[in-house]
Amino acid sequence: MDICNFFEIVLSSESLYELAGNIERLILLFKEVDSRKKQKTMSEFYHMLFVRTFFNNNGKEQVKIYSPRESVIEYFYNYWNFAPTFRENLNQLHIVADTIRTGLLSPKATGLSEETIRNLLDLVEHKFKYITNVLKEQPLKILQLNYSHIRHNCYYTATLLGNQITKDYVVMTCPHRLETHQEFGFVHELGHKLHTILTNKLFVAPASFECFNHIYNESDRINNTSMAENFADVFAIAALSNSQYEHCIPFEVESKNASLFILYILLTIMSMDENVVRSKDELYSILFKLESSDGLLKT
Repeated sequence: MDICNFFEIVLSSESLYELAGNIERLILLFKEVDSRKKQKTMSEFYHMLFVRTFFNNNGKEQVKIYSPRESVIEYFYNYWNFAPTFRENLNQLHIVADTIRTGLLSPKATGLSEETIRNLLDLVEHKFKYITNVLKEQPLKILQLNYSHIRHNCYYTATLLGNQITKDYVVMTCPHRLETHQEFGFVHELGHKLHTILTNKLFVAPASFECFNHIYNESDRINNTSMAENFADVFAIAALSNSQYEHCIPFEVESKNASLFILYILLTIMSMDENVVRSKDELYSILFKLESSDGLLKT
């Protein structure tokens, strides 16, 4: 088969397992391409992939939820980091196929429905104006995979190019256990998108999150990734507290801390400033004033 014609077959894969198999066949076909044309042919293929995802993303909506079928090509685009040489690109294709083969499993339980995802988005918009303020210039793309992930029930992935966040997705998979509350996990990933926009760094919490240093031990405080995870947890707790999804919070949270978390997230999203508060004393002072005037929001 002509390799260029096979591109269309690869890009029309209906599942990720099918995509992995088609990529493996494509690799074999690429090895037969004239050596002078290999990188040019690879570039043409990547351009086709980019065009597909570009038109799939085209539109002004701030939230795009991809069906499992639509998620296949977006997943491919996210995991192929186009390289300047044919050999490196061939390795990239191997990585995509291997990531699917080794990282994705047959579904263990049913994932979140699109209706629940939209309900949770309505919640964070109503409570914090998340869609209005956070997604104003950086739309949210949500992939739905009909697979369980070997490690995660859901995750956020992004690439930073200078001041631009690209290839960023919240990826929803099927949980490992029926009793897993994916509602908390999904909102947790929204927290990761928030701190990535605020700091323009991956896995780094906003500077103002130091106001909660007293809650965490030293090993957490010196670990950027741990504090980014803690920030995402705080966001999810703040969002789900006092809502119909409060039972999905997987650990006990003191009511005073929940109030602080709600206030902190509200202030952060209102300002979209990672330095919105300078200390825990400042945050406590704002909370005290609100409580004294009976103005603490219970949304």
